[in-house]
Parts: sequence; structure tokens; C-alpha cells
Amino acid sequence: MNFDAIRFERYEEMTPECSLAKTGAGTLTLTGDDFPSTTSDLALSVGGGTLVVEDASLSGNSISVASGGELVFSGVAATNTEISVASGGSVVFGADTANLIVNGSFETPVVETYGFKWAADCQWTLKPDGTSAERGNEGIQHNRSAVTSDSADQTPYGDQSLFLRPGASASQMVSVSEAGEYTLSFWQAARNYGSANVLALTVYVDGVATVVNAGQSERYAPYRTSHSLPLSAGSHTIKFECGTGGTSGAMLFVDDVSLKAVPSENDFATSTLTLASGATVRLNNAAKMAVGTVTVDGAKIRGGADALRAVGVTVEGDGRIQCGAPFGLAVILR
Repeated sequence: MNFDAIRFERYEEMTPECSLAKTGAGTLTLTGDDFPSTTSDLALSVGGGTLVVEDASLSGNSISVASGGELVFSGVAATNTEISVASGGSVVFGADTANLIVNGSFETPVVETYGFKWAADCQWTLKPDGTSAERGNEGIQHNRSAVTSDSADQTPYGDQSLFLRPGASASQMVSVSEAGEYTLSFWQAARNYGSANVLALTVYVDGVATVVNAGQSERYAPYRTSHSLPLSAGSHTIKFECGTGGTSGAMLFVDDVSLKAVPSENDFATSTLTLASGATVRLNNAAKMAVGTVTVDGAKIRGGADALRAVGVTVEGDGRIQCGAPFGLAVILR
């Protein structure tokens, strides 16, 4: 047996780092199935357009968003993940779901400027729908019409809104493709002729009074259900009904009606969000979104949306955010 040139050499097994860069316009969606089983070496960057990460578990990742880019998280559990967002970039927690209401802002059909009318083709069923005199009890009105002469009555979205006199109603049948939890929201106001004309507004879902006395405001104000609505797959009827009372000129206005599925929850309690002033954070979750560590221009931030706004970050949406551990929380290591 002969041997020649025997050597001992060091051998290292290397795990290559993986990266994915989203550039240009358009939207790219990644789900849990698109990630490798071990994602700690996967770095993501968003240089343009929108990158959606949904229904995924991340661990130890690094994600960056450049100016003009948008990163959307929906149903993501991120452990020890670092997200950095440059000025002009956006991070979104909770993908915005589709509105099941058709013509929820009542911009169709177009009503002549300063006018109002009963509209059979507005995608809503208006009641009463009998004589021409009765049809003046509900319909669509344009800002500065005879029924909204006061500047306080101007709609928050678009130029038109629904108007309902005492006893009148508007309903719509919606189609739910997937059973789940849904949130109903809208803006409402009473005709601005004094508190004596503030009327009750009741919203029915499949004949059940879900929202009662929402119309107790003399100016347009937002309303959203405090608890999500469990809806099965199939057809459901949403009905807005104006209460009785007030003078002959009393009426309610309704605008920007929305029925959306509650977004999947995210978990970023052990992750870091590094923002530059001029970045945008959009919250589409109904529940509070907690992020372990949040910094803006290098300074650690504690608190909520107001704390972010105070240092130059734009915060949008109807959700809530908790930056860092809540005030007064003590962590004891033993």
C-alpha cells in the first residue's frame, strides 16, 4: 500500500446569503410558501412599487424600503427582524381589504351642482319609493344644495352624500365570498339647523340592529363598529334607517360607507423598525400593532401614533401602534 501527498485541510460549510430586491412599479406578493425553510439569511429590499409579505413567519431578516417603495405586512410573525424605511418610503401593517359596499361615497349618479334628488340608479334601495312627494324623503345631494346650505354640512369625501329624512332608509345587499370578521364604517351628520334636529341613525345587518343612535352629531363625524361583525359566506343586507322626530327640515347625511374584512394580525413584538423622518407608517389593523423597538433618525421612540407624528413620520389608517414597551412596564432579569 503506497501513500503520496497526504494533507489535512480546513473545510467550512458556507450557507450563502440570499437577497431579493423589488424595483420598478407594480406589486409583488410573497407568502410563506415563497420563503425558504430558514429565512434568517434572506435580505429584502424595496426600491420601488409595492412588496406584500403575507401569511409568513420571518426570523432574523433584514428588510429595507427606499424612497418611493412600499412594504406591506399582513399576517406576518417576525422574530428579531430589522425593518428600515427611508424618507419617502412606506411600511404598511395589515393589507387593506376590498370594500364590499358599492357606491359607498354616493358619487353615482352625478347630481347637478347644488342639487339633490331621489336616485333609483344609485346601487342602494331607497324607501319610501312611492309618490313623487315621498321620494323627497331620501336620495343623494350635492354639496351646497338646498339641504346643505351651511358650510358645516360639506361631505368629508367627494361632493355628494346620502340624505335621509325621518323614517326613510337606504339598504344594499352585499356578497361575502369568505366567512370571517368584518368592520363596518361610515361618516354621518345631522342637518345643521340646531340640536333639536339631531336624529337617531340605526344600521341593520340582516335585520338586526347593529349600530343604534350613531347620528348624534351636528357635524360630519366618523363611525366604525367597535367590534368586528362575524359574517358567513353569502349575501347580507346593510340598511341605514333615520329615526323620527325633529322639525320638518330635520334629516341625516351619510357618506363613505365601507364594509371590509378585518386584516390578518401581525406580530413584531421582538423586531426593530428604523424610520427616517418623512417616512410613512400606515395602519390597517383594528387592533394595536406592537413593535419591539422603534427609532426615528436614530432616536428611540416610545408611545403611539402621536409620538411618531411629533418627529416627522406620517401615520395613516384607522389602526393603532405601540412603539416599544408600554410606559411603566418593568422587565426583571433573574
